[in-house]
Parts: sequence; C-alpha cells; structure tokens
Amino acid sequence: MFMSHMTLSPTMAGKLLFEGEYAVHQAVWKLFADHPDRFRDFLYRHDMQRGGLVVHAVSMRPPRPDGGPWVIATKPYTPDLRRGDRLRFTLRVNPVRTKHAGPETRGKRVDVIMDHKTRLKADNVPPDRRPTESAMAQNLGCAWLLRRADGLGLAIEEDTLLAHSYTTLRFSKPAAQTKIQIATLDFEGFATVADPDKALAAMTHGVGPAKGFGCGLILARRA
Repeated sequence: MFMSHMTLSPTMAGKLLFEGEYAVHQAVWKLFADHPDRFRDFLYRHDMQRGGLVVHAVSMRPPRPDGGPWVIATKPYTPDLRRGDRLRFTLRVNPVRTKHAGPETRGKRVDVIMDHKTRLKADNVPPDRRPTESAMAQNLGCAWLLRRADGLGLAIEEDTLLAHSYTTLRFSKPAAQTKIQIATLDFEGFATVADPDKALAAMTHGVGPAKGFGCGLILARRA
C-alpha cells in the first residue's frame, strides 16, 4: 500500500474546481488509471489549503509519475496497529442509510440529515422548533458513525467526536443526463484500536459509500 500527498497550485486548483466536482473526481482517477478497464483500488479525499487543492490518497499502487501539474509525494503505507493504540483521526463520509417504504419494497439510500429535515417538515414542526443543521449533523452524524465503530475495529471516544462541514455535492457526468447528489460530512476525534485487523481493513478499504468521490478515507496518527 502507498500513501500520497498531491497538490495543485491555487491557479490550477481554481480552474479545476470551476469545472465542478466531477472534474476533480476525473483528475484524481487519471493519476491512478494505467488502462481503461482499471477498477478503483484507492481511497482519497481533497481539501482546499492556502488556496491550493490538496489530495490525500491511500492506494494499492503509487500514482502515475507523469502527474502533469500535480506535485506528488508518495511513501509506503504500512500501519502498525496494536490493540489499545490511541489514535487521532479525521474522516469524510457519505452519511446514508437504507430506507424502505414498506416491508417488501426495495430499499433506497437516503442522507440521514436531509431525511430528518424532511420528516420534521412533514410533521409540521415549526421552523423555530427545529434543530439547527449543525446540531443535526452532530447528533445524527455521530450516531451514524458510532453504530459502525465496532465493525471498524475502533472504540471511538464519543465525547471527543465532532461532526462538521455538512455539504451536498450536486453534479452530473458530462455524457449523461442523470444528476448526481452526494452528501458529505467530516468527522474528527479520538479512538482506541479495539481490533487491529478490522481497523487496518477500514483504513485500507474505507468507510461507507461514495468512495469514488472522496469519501471513506480515515486519516489517523497516534495521539
């Protein structure tokens, strides 16, 4: 496995972001695409820092050396996790659950925060009695992650867990009419490794859906 830190200058980042979220997705994929039929074997997330675009990626293969405008630094990624290790982590997820309209209906993925907003409106809860979006993100988002903690091999310290930067990305593929909508939510906090094998799998295979659009990558270091 490899971990890469890839950056674009503010000028190049501005051009790419102006083209939209799908352009960022394509630009990152091109760094790992060595042939047209390549399946995704990497996780990534992107952030703006000092005006430039920064991408962190964990991958089975290093990115292509001919990265064009990207400045790329890559190193081997071999987490040595042991039971009881305390980690400080950040994570961006697509916080969805499967919702069924009836007992025999096919489930549909819904954003837990937007779904709660919709229910409050349908129940005619007055706007001044509804929780703020940031409060819903903290309460519903943290509950979403804590339910998955055991499967991730982590004992998350609930009192340190912060959910923030709830965002809805809307874009469409250039060759398709279908519009894509993805909710993202960022977490940061502390956790203790409860099961090293599960934790390693989570760090190398990711958390939740929308991994092809920058979700699911756990970035962690020892606390």
